[in-house]
Amino acid sequence: MVEDAHWLDRESLEAIAFTARQLEHDPIVLVAAARKGSGADVSSLGLDEVRLFPLSDDEGTDLLAASAPDLAERFRELVLTNPAGNPLALLELPIALGPRSAPAASAVPVPVTARLEHAFAARVGDLPKETQHVLLVAAVDDGVDAHEILHASARVVGSDVGAAALGPAIDAGLVSIDGAELAFRHPLVRSAIYQRAAESERRAVHAAIAALLVDDLERRVAHWEAATLRTDDELADELQSPAERAQRRGAPLAAALGLERSAGFATDPTKRVERLLAAAEIAFELGSKELAQRLLEKVQARELSSPQRGRVEYLAEIFDAGRSGDPVRVLALVSHAEDAARSGDSSLAMRLLSSASLRSWWADPGDAARMVVVTAAERLSVDPCDPMLLFVLSTADPIGQASVGIDRLSRLTPERTAASRTGLFYAMSAQGVGDPLAVIRLTAAAADSLRREGRLGLLAQLLVVLGSATAMSGEFRIARPALEEGMRLARETGQPVWTAGPRANLAIVQAARGEHSAVAELAAESEAITLPLGLPEPVGAGADKPHVRRHALELVGEDGVQPVVLARLDDERQLRQPLPERFHVSHRRSLSRPWQLRTAGARPAGRPGSIPPSEWTVRRPVQVLCPARWRGTAACPDPRPPDT
Repeated sequence: MVEDAHWLDRESLEAIAFTARQLEHDPIVLVAAARKGSGADVSSLGLDEVRLFPLSDDEGTDLLAASAPDLAERFRELVLTNPAGNPLALLELPIALGPRSAPAASAVPVPVTARLEHAFAARVGDLPKETQHVLLVAAVDDGVDAHEILHASARVVGSDVGAAALGPAIDAGLVSIDGAELAFRHPLVRSAIYQRAAESERRAVHAAIAALLVDDLERRVAHWEAATLRTDDELADELQSPAERAQRRGAPLAAALGLERSAGFATDPTKRVERLLAAAEIAFELGSKELAQRLLEKVQARELSSPQRGRVEYLAEIFDAGRSGDPVRVLALVSHAEDAARSGDSSLAMRLLSSASLRSWWADPGDAARMVVVTAAERLSVDPCDPMLLFVLSTADPIGQASVGIDRLSRLTPERTAASRTGLFYAMSAQGVGDPLAVIRLTAAAADSLRREGRLGLLAQLLVVLGSATAMSGEFRIARPALEEGMRLARETGQPVWTAGPRANLAIVQAARGEHSAVAELAAESEAITLPLGLPEPVGAGADKPHVRRHALELVGEDGVQPVVLARLDDERQLRQPLPERFHVSHRRSLSRPWQLRTAGARPAGRPGSIPPSEWTVRRPVQVLCPARWRGTAACPDPRPPDT
């Protein structure tokens, strides 16, 4: 095996070719690896050639998934971009990045392993010292301007540096010049040259480049950061500004990492904690539990004010949302919210109440705890149509606040629901009060925005809400892909409770398709998740069937006929009474005495109360709710034919 054959002299290559010809009829293989366009030309030796081409994007993605399945999502694109199709780089870069690498300054190249450093920069040490200095400056510089690189090189060495200094690097195939632009042969050549230099040398070059970039604030700050070892409030403030701009333009990962770096240079403990907490909240939206935990570890090592402790409570809660309806925990969150409100932070207060209400949604803490959440939310001085207020009211007390929720949701304009987070909370509010059509309407724009911004943690929740609403309203073509993707994203972003709901609703979809074996499997998976988390059984458990499977088959008919489930909601007090079987609170709000009509055909459009019972026919399961009761008007008439 001959590696780097392109660096061999002509005589050595001819000797290898002679040896290969002598082995032609023997069971021995001689392999020589050479890089095209570098050093000696091995193609003229008359040997058989096998040309290796860079991996395609799909091949690179598959290799990375197989070799580094646990690589943090925030590093995945970085790893896929820098190798430029090189399989060795795809295998080695995840090792160099590590599972918990702290964010580097934006002007710092991606790190490499010793193996990659040798592969991409082995010959740099043989070049003239002046050329090595210029290559280091080019590696540190995040631009391509050859004039800028030469000027910075002159600052570093203290004397003029001309273009001739680049000649040996060009001859070695490390860089190329096109007009006034310098480019490395491969992105990882830059990384390897940067890494082989001493840290003091790298910082000196960063400082020299920062001094040149008077008119380019963003790049100047990046190099200033990379050159700085101690705390610096001016630098911290300069780093915060681009992070806030990144957040506004829909680049949340850049915003979170920028805030973390800004916090690292701040001398004021309050500012440092505030920036770390803001970054941790963005990390949750991205679904990066590892990043959020790292940020919270930095925060918890410091002395916190009362409002800051409230934010830590909220951030610790959102990754474990809905784990229990424990009234003690619900009331503790309300207490933190009231403290935040007294300190003037109504936004934090509402976020803490949203955590309390979500716990009340997944598992019933009792009417008293629910009313405490609702009362605390109503005391806050916020817009009545504020998305988080509607979310809190609709999930903490979905029956008692249904008329309020439906009325306010109906008054929303498209402009008001366009933002991704806003649309998410409005959609979850609509789910809370049982309005699946509003859920579908509100999720479309929000899902596109969350996907585009990479907010995978929030996207998982939105897709689960959409899938649940459409499963219960019979829109199975929408429900199934939404539930499957929501379940996958919830699993990848560390939100276990959000993986249980999709399985239960997929059981309904599968039962409607007559796939009863899949129903049993999904039901078992759902129960295996919910019960260890301290959540109640999602629906009534009978002695003969697991509760999720029983509910799914009751909704769609165990004999394979697809019925309609009509929810009679004419007596709110009846819904608040203990049921013969335990019901998930979200089902209690919409199902009290379900019955089934098994017919064929299509259901006419219109309100349930306006359609004669004889015309109720369906092609698929449809859950019919009665908004008339919620609006305080006449109760829904019983649509069952007289003989049922």
